[in-house]
Amino acid sequence: MAPEGSAQPALTSTDPEIDPIAAMCTGVVERRTEGTDAFIMMEGLRINVRGTVHQRDALLCLNPRDGYPTKLYLSERVPHGGKHAPNWNASLYYILGRKWHSWSWRDVPAKQPSASILADHLEAFT
Repeated sequence: MAPEGSAQPALTSTDPEIDPIAAMCTGVVERRTEGTDAFIMMEGLRINVRGTVHQRDALLCLNPRDGYPTKLYLSERVPHGGKHAPNWNASLYYILGRKWHSWSWRDVPAKQPSASILADHLEAFT
């Protein structure tokens, strides 16, 4: 992952559905699977919170998991914004050989483009 605040250019994916997501990241964005779960792995996802950009590796689950229709996992917690204060889960999740943080967030449906799923999850930080 690139250092926080780094101005590295985003890498373009080879998957047109995730190109909009790749534009939000400083590193590789790729589809991954583990068992029956489908993910988009993002290196250096830029998350804007009150005008400050935080970079985190992220994992977007595109199917039901952990009681949610979709789920976003981050390599580290992110400070909350103004309207919302994410309710961070106490436990860490071990997925694809890594530990991830996540929070309780309203139902984000899977039947929409992946970039829209990601945007809906990122509303937690606005």
